[in-house]
This record gives sequence, structure tokens and C-alpha cells, in this order.
Amino acid sequence: MAKMKVAIYDSDKWYRERFADYLLNYKSQEMDLSVFTGISFLLEALAVDKYQLVVLGCGYEEVLPKLRSLLIPVLVLTEISNGMIKESSGLMEEHCSFTSKYQSMDEITRQMYMLVEPEAESITVAMAKVIGIISPVRDEMQLLFSLLYTKNLAGREKVLYLNLMEFSGFYEIFGEKQYDLTDAVLAMRTPDGNQNSLLGCIYEQDGFSYICPTKNPEDTKEINGQEIRKLIRYAVQKLGYETVVIDIGGIIEGFPELLRECTKLYCITKDGGLFTVQQNQFLAYVRSALGEVYLEKITELELPHLAKSAVYGEHLLEQLNWSEFGDYVRRQIRG
Repeated sequence: MAKMKVAIYDSDKWYRERFADYLLNYKSQEMDLSVFTGISFLLEALAVDKYQLVVLGCGYEEVLPKLRSLLIPVLVLTEISNGMIKESSGLMEEHCSFTSKYQSMDEITRQMYMLVEPEAESITVAMAKVIGIISPVRDEMQLLFSLLYTKNLAGREKVLYLNLMEFSGFYEIFGEKQYDLTDAVLAMRTPDGNQNSLLGCIYEQDGFSYICPTKNPEDTKEINGQEIRKLIRYAVQKLGYETVVIDIGGIIEGFPELLRECTKLYCITKDGGLFTVQQNQFLAYVRSALGEVYLEKITELELPHLAKSAVYGEHLLEQLNWSEFGDYVRRQIRG
């Protein structure tokens, strides 16, 4: 798919640089960005190059009248605090939308796609949620938190659960299955993906879909972040999943690519000096690999250990869902 060519102008230097840094870090494979510090430079570029979208911030009032004849979609980022709004700008309504700059970057990029290609598959990816869950301190409650999180989302959304953990205890809850993540990745390694083979790797329970973790933990090391990213995008674009929840274990090759795909990352920790050191080392790694701005996606959690007496088996999730631990998970979903 060709990159979307985007021109950006904002007289607020701090916001302009922060906004551009995010897009360069996380959307460079999908967007070709040009950032302008002056209105004259912007207008000169628009006159000679074919841009698909103009994003304006502070100073938009002076720019908008000059764009009236160009019929280029324009997204204006304003100081208004909530939701997409419409203003009278002199531009045709279908070519100009106003939205708050103080909202998630995922929502802003979704609106950028909507203005340019309302029916494109790239919008489906932009609108999907990818929830990563990881515990650098190896909290034993990670699996139960992730499964209950997925189960409670499934009542409202079409959800796919992936497990990249070694020795997670997953099969003690769901039982042995014929196919696992290794088979799903192999299906995706064909040139166009093998939908029938992939569908055979997806199982259903408690209202959500899941792909089992690798039976042989050594296989996990043979899977890279780019392959998981490809699998996620295929599941969203071709199979219609709205949310993908990923239980992350250790570091795999291309780990930053996997994290980059997440719209939110829960980082589970424990109280204690050594646990704090481990958590801080992980956050320092993320900062080094993906930049300071990525930390805004991370929510740190210290889980209450309320399910230690739970009996593993096929009814475990139903048992826990209406416990204190289930209430805790639902509070995290509500934010």
C-alpha cells in the first residue's frame, strides 16, 4: 500500500515537534510526512506537490482561507477539549474537520485516515485496539488478569487473544489443542497468508477467540515481532477482529515492532526493591528502543493476589470472573 502523503503546520513549536515525532516513530511505514515551520513554506509545497492531507494546529485561522481552492482534506487540531467538532471555515464541510489536540494519538491518526480513505483497510487497523500485557517481574497472576480482561471485553467487541508466554499454565485451563501459535505463524509465512490454515488455529471459548501458545517454548524464540505484527493486522483486516489482546512473555527478536503495534501496554509489577529495579530496567529499555513518548501508552499495575486458592480447570475463568479479582479487572477496563 502506498504511503499517505501528509503536510503538517503548527506555529506551536513544542506541540508540532511532539506530534511529528510520534508519527515518525510509529507511522513512518504508512505516512510520508512533511513538517513546515512557516505558512509560506507550506503553501509553496502544496502548490508543487500532491498531498493527500493537511494537518493544522495553532495558526490555522490564517491558513484555512488560503486552502479553499485546493480541495485537500484538512484536519485542524484545536484547543477544544472533547470530540470531533465542525466549524465554519470557508471550506466545504467534507474537506475539513476539527478535533481536539488533547486526546490520544491513536484517535487523531484514526481521524486522519478517515478523511483521506474512508473505506481503506488501513482505517480498520487504525481503529483496532491492540492491548499488550507484560510482567518484567514474572508476576504469576499475569495470565489470569489477561484472560479475564479478554473475557470481559468480549461481551462488547470481537476479541482475539494471543499468548507469547513460556510455561504460562494456559493448557491447564483450556485443555490440549491440536494447533498453536507456531502453526498460525507458519500459515502467515505464505506470500498472501493462508486464511483456511489460520482459521484452523483459532479456537473459541467464553465469547472470545484465542490462539494457543507454542507447546514447545523453544518455538517462541523462532517467532519475531514483525510476524506477530503481520498476524495481528491480518486478523483485524481480514477476519474482522476489533481488539487483539497479547500476553507477552520474554523478549523476542523484533520486540520493539511488537510493542509499537500496541495501542496500550499494561506493565505488571510487584512491591519490593528487586522488583522495582527489574521494572525500571524494562522501562529504560522501552525508552531507549521506542522513545520517551511511548511511555504514555504504559499503565503500571500491581495486581492484588486474590486468586491464589483458585482451582485450575475448565471453569476457572467463570469462577474468577465474579470474584474480587474479576471486579478489579473490570475496573481496569473502565479506566
